This record gives sequence, structure tokens and C-alpha cells, in this order.
Amino acid sequence: MLASLACRTYRRMIALYPNELRREYGEDMEFVFNELIADRGVRVAMTRTTIDLIVTVPRYRLEAIMTNTQATRTLNVAIIGLLALGAFGATALGTDGPATWIFAGMILAGIGLAIANRGRLARSIRTADPSQRSHRLRLAALNAGIFAASVVAYLIVVWDGEASSPGLLIPSLLGTVALVGAVGFLLAGLLTPRSANRALT
Repeated sequence: MLASLACRTYRRMIALYPNELRREYGEDMEFVFNELIADRGVRVAMTRTTIDLIVTVPRYRLEAIMTNTQATRTLNVAIIGLLALGAFGATALGTDGPATWIFAGMILAGIGLAIANRGRLARSIRTADPSQRSHRLRLAALNAGIFAASVVAYLIVVWDGEASSPGLLIPSLLGTVALVGAVGFLLAGLLTPRSANRALT
């Protein structure tokens, strides 16, 4: 009874995937799910597949409506945004109360996205493209400049002796996001080869 309910639920969850992927792999996914139930039980099967759906459905939906370049760019923004907001919330807004779990969840979601899409991210970095390399390095420099300006603005507010939560919140948020962006784009730019020969080495 419980297994059949789980199978019906999973069949509805599969509907979240794009039509093309569902037509090609839907039956195989259901077969693997049934095998997982038989081997590990309903609870383990539902837990694993739910986590997998949460991580993979947004990626496949993005791929269905975007080109590879657009999807990778959006993925980069999502990862950097989640990590930066989680880090900012955890450091600037404190670690007391239920907000702690929200910020920790953002950081874990960013890490999870990066791990789940490590192949795509690695391919985009390893692809030899001098213009992409210089673009990433320019973005790193821009983010570094925004970070420096945010630090200066933060210090000015503190030195004026009129430090208020809203006055410190904006430069703290901008600085955290810019710092994560600067480090991320700098690493991506440095790892992007200038030529195909360097990509192969």
C-alpha cells in the first residue's frame, strides 16, 4: 500500500521534468525508483529521489529554455548569490534563532548546486576562449572594486559615529556578494586556458 502510494507520488514528481527528458527517461526513472524501494525501503527511496529532484529539476528546466552558455551563466550567478547571501546572513546578521538555518541552507544549496553541476562548470572553465578569460578577469576586477568601495563606505559610517543597522547593512551585503564574486571570477578566469593547447595540458 505504502509502496504503491510512493510510486504514484514519484510519477507525479517526474512530471516536473521537461517533456523531452521525461519521454526519453521517464520509464527508466520509475524502474530505478521501484528497485530502490525493493532494496532500501520507501523512506530511503523517497528521501533520495526528492533530494535528487530538488537539485536536478531546476537545472533541466534551465537547459530546456536556455542555451548552454546562458544556463551556465545563470548557474554561476545562482551559486555565487546563494553562497554570498548565506555568508552575509551568517556573519552580519548573527547566528541566533531560526534565521541561522535559512543562511546555512543557502550555503548548503550553493555548495550542492556547485557539486551537482561540477561537470558543466569544469567544462565551461576548461574551454579555451581568450575573450571569456578576459571577461571573467574583468568581472573579478569589477567585483574587487565594489568590495573595496563597500569597505570604505562601511568604515566611513562607523567613523562618523552614526552607525545604524540600515547604514551598515547595505555596504556589508554588497561587500560580501562582491568578495565572493571577485574570488569566484578570478579563479574561473585564471583557470580558463588562452588556447586549445593549454586546455589539453
